[in-house]
Amino acid sequence: MHTVITIIEQLRDDLLKLFQRFADRSDRLIHIGTSQANESLNHIIATKAHKAKHFGGSESLNYRVAAGVAKMNGGRKYIVDVNENHGLSPGKVTVTKTIKLDEKPKRDGEKKSYRLLKGRKKITMGPDGDHLDIDTIPDPSDLELLTRVDIDSNEDFCVVIETTGFGSDFEIVQLSAVCNKGEFDKYIIPTKSIHPKSTEVTHLFSTGTRLHYKGRQLVTEPKENALNSFVDWLPKIHYWLHINVKQFDAKILVSQMQPSNSSILQNLQDHILGFSDTFPLFRVKYLKRKSYSQSSLANDILQTTYNAHNALDDVKMLKELIEVENAKEQLIENSFVVHDIERQLKMFHAKKHLMVSYNGVIREKIMSKARCDRAAGSGLSFEHIKSSFS
Repeated sequence: MHTVITIIEQLRDDLLKLFQRFADRSDRLIHIGTSQANESLNHIIATKAHKAKHFGGSESLNYRVAAGVAKMNGGRKYIVDVNENHGLSPGKVTVTKTIKLDEKPKRDGEKKSYRLLKGRKKITMGPDGDHLDIDTIPDPSDLELLTRVDIDSNEDFCVVIETTGFGSDFEIVQLSAVCNKGEFDKYIIPTKSIHPKSTEVTHLFSTGTRLHYKGRQLVTEPKENALNSFVDWLPKIHYWLHINVKQFDAKILVSQMQPSNSSILQNLQDHILGFSDTFPLFRVKYLKRKSYSQSSLANDILQTTYNAHNALDDVKMLKELIEVENAKEQLIENSFVVHDIERQLKMFHAKKHLMVSYNGVIREKIMSKARCDRAAGSGLSFEHIKSSFS
């Protein structure tokens, strides 16, 4: 016990002498801070002399510290030098490995510098097998204001459609329009089956190339023929088309004209200046209503009922409601051009494409679907988000 106490006292005295040298110069040392090189050396020595394994109490500590200093000064090549100085062959694997490890910090620095200056180029596969080039995080998608249409025309052209479903990528099965001089009504052969929920509402269902309404077979036309007939039916003057809810009818109509033939959409733009959404008109005029459905408005305003969800009957009733309100200023307020719908459709398809990248985090409940939808709507894929943290 006496020997142990003596050793501890000697250690204390040695430590006091060591630190006294620094204490005497504290006024000069106080302004000196640690450096990145010092911290790097401390880290290297710590990895070679782990306190958890009590290497500090072994006779090998001096060698471990020396190895850390050698690595700091000359890199990992010190292993090769030590072997050669003792007449030993370090081996090709050791030589190759030490060279690669010594060059790694330089390569990492170059990559970091390149990423900061030009953005890190990361190529991944898109959902359709195409390459997505992620150079930088894109700016937020900008929803521009709609372009208003102002015309001097008393002619009201109303358009209503019925579709195979309730989404923006479903097909038109009935296209109807009315004006003061006549009406247009065509049934279109769908290329896809009609959704059962849509059949419950419209009573339309298809079997092969046949379309039925309440069990009665209808006379139909191919989509391209029907759309061309509709554009030809419109007088070639500058006016607008009244629709009910631009987020549905206008988008479906324009999207169905895009893939068929680019000339159809161009012909439509030659005939009209744009669309006018009637839905906000009734929202402003009749505040705090429980329902703004067209059948409910017809019942309350015109005190009448009609065959709702048949496009021709719907469009006739829409025209009557507009004529009763006689609110041209509100219609101008909620007007927009065809290009606005094209731009929104482009953004819709881009968001739909980006949403595929979030399937995993939605499935694992890492991010909510609503948050992913907002991120995709702003132009961000999940790869963009990951790259910001890499």
